[in-house]
Amino acid sequence: MEAAVVQLIDTTRAHLEKNLNSAEAWGRLGMASHAHGLLQTAIACYQQAAKRDSTDYRWPYLAATALRNSNRTDAIAYYAEALKLKSNDHVLAITYADMLTRNGRYGEAQLLYEGVLPINEAQSFALIGLARIAYIDNDLVAAQTHLQNARQIDPNDREIYTLLAQIHMSLGNEEAAKESEWLARTYPHANVLDAPIIEAMHSFAETADAFVVRGKRKTELGDYRGAESAFRQVLARRPGLAFDYGNLANVLSRQGQYAEALEYFERGLK
Repeated sequence: MEAAVVQLIDTTRAHLEKNLNSAEAWGRLGMASHAHGLLQTAIACYQQAAKRDSTDYRWPYLAATALRNSNRTDAIAYYAEALKLKSNDHVLAITYADMLTRNGRYGEAQLLYEGVLPINEAQSFALIGLARIAYIDNDLVAAQTHLQNARQIDPNDREIYTLLAQIHMSLGNEEAAKESEWLARTYPHANVLDAPIIEAMHSFAETADAFVVRGKRKTELGDYRGAESAFRQVLARRPGLAFDYGNLANVLSRQGQYAEALEYFERGLK
C-alpha cells in the first residue's frame, strides 16, 4: 500500500477513535477504505454510520456500491433502502434499476426507468435501460425505438450503438449492424452518470492509479487545469512511466504550455 494511502487511513481512523458516536466519522473511514478497495472494512463502517444516523441515504447507497459486484442481493436491498430515504435522486434510481436488470427483476427496473424519464439529465440512461429490457423480452422494435430516442438526446454514447448493433443483427439487418458496430468503435466512451456521492468517495483515493483515472476524467470534461494537477500528483507518487509523462504533456499542450509539454514528452521517450 502506498505511503500516502497508509497515512490517509491512519489519520481518518485516529479521527474516528475520538468521535465514535459520529456517523460522519464512520462514513469518512468507510469512504477512505472504499476508495482503496478495502471493501469489507468500508461496508462495516457504512453499517456503523447508518446505525448512528438512519436518515442519511449516503450510507446504504455507498454500501450498495461496495457490494454490487460481489453480492447483488444485498446490494439491491441497500439500494432500495437508500431510495426510500431519497426518492428524488434520479442517479440512484437508475443505478438501482440497472442492478435490478442485472438480477433479472425486469418489471421493477422498468418502473424505475419510466419514473425518471421526465428528468432531462436521466432520459438517455433511462431509455437505454428500457431498450435493454425490451431486447431481453425480444421486443426488438420497442428496443430500437428507445435507442433511437436516446440517440437524439446524446448521439455520442457508445452504449447506444453497441446495443443497436445487436438488435440490427437479430432483425437480420447486417449492414445496419456493421454501421452500428463502427459507430460503437468511433465513440470510445459510454456516458457515466454524474453521482456526487460516488465522486466524493473516489476523491479520497490517494494512489497513483486513482490520480490517473481522475486526470483522464477531467481531460474528457475539458478541465485541463484539474487534469494537470492530477497528473502531477501521479508523478509525485511513482517514478515517471512513459504514459504518465505523456498524460501530463498532453494537457499542458492543450493549455498552450508548449515548452513544458515538450519537456515532458521528451522525458517520456527516455
